[in-house]
Amino acid sequence: MNEDIETLIKGQIIRKRLAENIVFQNIAKKDISLFSFLYFAGYLKHEQLLIIDDEIYADLKIPNREVRIFYKNVVQAWIDDSPASNQLVTRLLKALLKRDIRLFERLFSDFVRDTLSYFDTNKKTVEAVYQAFLLGILVNLEPAYEIESNRESGYGRYDIALIPKNTTRLGIIMELKVVDGFYEETKDSALESALQQIKEKEYEAGLRKRGVTNILILAVTFDGKRVWVREG
Repeated sequence: MNEDIETLIKGQIIRKRLAENIVFQNIAKKDISLFSFLYFAGYLKHEQLLIIDDEIYADLKIPNREVRIFYKNVVQAWIDDSPASNQLVTRLLKALLKRDIRLFERLFSDFVRDTLSYFDTNKKTVEAVYQAFLLGILVNLEPAYEIESNRESGYGRYDIALIPKNTTRLGIIMELKVVDGFYEETKDSALESALQQIKEKEYEAGLRKRGVTNILILAVTFDGKRVWVREG
């Protein structure tokens, strides 16, 4: 269920079978009960409904910004279960907005180490896990910033963008990469690859179109629970 919630937070769609007769005792045990409950309660909306083998399926997404706060709180509860405090989140975000990348890297590394489970970061969807986790932190910058992910800009889709409502403030583009040990990739080559992708695909175009000229581009690279950040 965590992976589905992470997908929703990123603004993407999940396909789930719906059940009209929900047994409340099963909500915490079966995802069909959980997502049916969220749908019928208005916490999810459908993009389309389908009949597959006489069963009802829906392509589901978060309906609006207000409901998105609900899902933010899901991630926040995940974070609050760890020794990491709200003060650490505040320091981390302040370092980011001040362009103190070394401090941001250290604080975020500590946060990942103390918060994320090894099992969360040891799977094929590891990049999606990190992206959802980072989004769950960054949404604390709303409403001063719009936090967007996987949106078209330039010649591709950036991973994360922080778009200031006040266009004189700092805008940020982030590209996330997982170090691919199979191809003997290093953290440095992964960081450079991420920065190169931002530049080649001109991800900054969307921010500039909205009047933001002070733009920070960041590569964020992961290897298990280790994190590195580099400014472009």
